[in-house]
Amino acid sequence: MTHYCPYLRRDKRDRITCEGGTALFPDVTARTMFLKSNCASSEGWQMCPKARMLSAYYERINL
Repeated sequence: MTHYCPYLRRDKRDRITCEGGTALFPDVTARTMFLKSNCASSEGWQMCPKARMLSAYYERINL
């Protein structure tokens, strides 16, 4: 699966880790659904609250 989110660091069976922290999921299906609609979506990753926070942070410190 291609990951579009630039902040994603790794994903394991029950969790996804990015610069914004680690999200735990109850099962593989829940994790996969989240990955597909967020991390692996060319547009969806930008809607993730953690990705939005990190993008705003990097914009702010580069001023």
